Amino acid sequence: MKITRHPTESGQDWWAVIHDLSIAGATLMRLRPIHVFTFLAQHLPGLGDKKRIFYYCHALENKLFAVRYQSYELRKAIAEWNDILYQDAYIRDYEDQQKIIAVLEAFLNSIYSSLEITALINKTINPQLPQSFSKQAEKGTFFNLKRWDWICYFYDLRRELEHFGTALPLMTSTSILIEISRPKKNYALIKGRWEVQFASIFSFALRLFEMLDQWALLELKKIDPNIELDLAHRPRPNQRWRQKKIKVRTILNMIKKTTEKTEVTEPGPKPGGPEERKG
Repeated sequence: MKITRHPTESGQDWWAVIHDLSIAGATLMRLRPIHVFTFLAQHLPGLGDKKRIFYYCHALENKLFAVRYQSYELRKAIAEWNDILYQDAYIRDYEDQQKIIAVLEAFLNSIYSSLEITALINKTINPQLPQSFSKQAEKGTFFNLKRWDWICYFYDLRRELEHFGTALPLMTSTSILIEISRPKKNYALIKGRWEVQFASIFSFALRLFEMLDQWALLELKKIDPNIELDLAHRPRPNQRWRQKKIKVRTILNMIKKTTEKTEVTEPGPKPGGPEERKG
């Protein structure tokens, strides 16, 4: 996302937040399909409210940034806690573990928010769908839980840490130990003690982007490739910004080169889950 300043006739400039791909040349950077989708989604055919999907897509970009940012913060918090140069043999400050728990919850919440915004976009495209992501996933849509089994473990872990019994989870250098006490609404984790590897938790972010990329590729096929877009263009750094025409096809061809080997229309279930039962 970029912030741009625009002069007005009144002499008072106003600012606008725009998508990265609104600027010519940005198409050479970070062309994951989901980012292209958030830029082009308003051009999907048959939309009743283009403004709504425009706002939702910008919101999703913010949430996906939060996922990347909180992933980095979680790695940093774990690294600081594992610093053996400052660990006492008998007494250690619990604040470092509290920091991990706080950042872990923020990381999981950023993924949850991304899923919920995605569901709102999907409902705008398909009005017959329910509003929440979990309800859409249970109804056999593209986001079916059988296809994306990691979501089951993600929901259960977040629910336990956010709402239920494991207020003070135990930790090792590589994992977190939680106690599932009320599994009635869980998808995968039954009652008992579970050891969750940090590597599995970090994989939630990668799997989120992989899932959204595949969804984006399917939706982008519906957009007319001949639609012309206006991009901001500046030939030289000291020159004024101008408008540059580009067709949707140009952007789609660029992402096709990087995704054609991995594109699928019916993704199969991922093997296994990220958690292991501790006896």
